[in-house]
Amino acid sequence: MIDALYFSVVSVTSVGYGDFHPTHTITKVFTMLYILSGVGVLLYIVSSITHYIITRSERELEELEGNTLENTIKKLERVAKRLDRQHRKLQLKK
Repeated sequence: MIDALYFSVVSVTSVGYGDFHPTHTITKVFTMLYILSGVGVLLYIVSSITHYIITRSERELEELEGNTLENTIKKLERVAKRLDRQHRKLQLKK
């Protein structure tokens, strides 16, 4: 039973059989746990990267959705007011 499970895990994870392989039951169990934990760590890393990318994309999309024509006009009006103030300051210095 352990042999069948061992070869299934090794085959599914595409680790391969190699020249060196465990011959005792306990080493086969250890090897299976080691392989499966390695796959688990790899899946965790991939899922973390995927989560980061999706979260960042959602944030960027929310920012883009907030950029309506009305908001853009308001921002431009604020910039125009600041430029007017700067222009007046420069006029006073002359």
